[in-house]
Amino acid sequence: MVSGRQTDFNWLEANDVVSKASISGKNRHNRLDTLLRIVYIPQVTVTWDDEDQDVRDEADGWKCVGRKDYYLIFHWLKHNALVDHVLTVVVDDIADTAPISHSDTAIVHCLNGLNIETWNWKKMDISSDVIYRAAKNVKEVYLYCSGNNAVLRGWSDSAGLVMLKEASRAAKKDCTLRDLLTFLAQNRSRRGQPGISLVHFTRFGVFFWIC
Repeated sequence: MVSGRQTDFNWLEANDVVSKASISGKNRHNRLDTLLRIVYIPQVTVTWDDEDQDVRDEADGWKCVGRKDYYLIFHWLKHNALVDHVLTVVVDDIADTAPISHSDTAIVHCLNGLNIETWNWKKMDISSDVIYRAAKNVKEVYLYCSGNNAVLRGWSDSAGLVMLKEASRAAKKDCTLRDLLTFLAQNRSRRGQPGISLVHFTRFGVFFWIC
């Protein structure tokens, strides 16, 4: 950590139009450290400049269904600001407030190499495999569930959340399919239909909220 450098990347406002040039311009006044306490990205619109064509071509080469535009922001963080460690990442990617969420492939490419410790990428029903491939040493995970039983089974499978060894040291015995399905049933009975449930997975236990 370098004295005088900014450790929070929370410069963006909801509905901002963001480009590599606009981020670089802000960085001249808010020089980032290589270790960040938080990266927070609300719902923004990303524009690609001509100079970003190589990055866009790389993203287009994934041939994935879903958004991939936030990759420009994370590519800039890694390759321009040289960030290599992020304590907490928060990304607003819930499809209710966006036309479509980012693809799993895009999320993996966005977060790979950033040594994320706390994961809060707000996408519905994200698989544990995506988290493992993007940030296998994560210590704390926030998950957003629509009530899809297949997703719940995946999270609580022996190849699911327990693969995140740093987060599951003490929570492994608590993260069971029964716990998840019981909470889902309670959520449905209170609301009369599946809602968005927040599952907070940490080595201190598994906690549930109704959103």
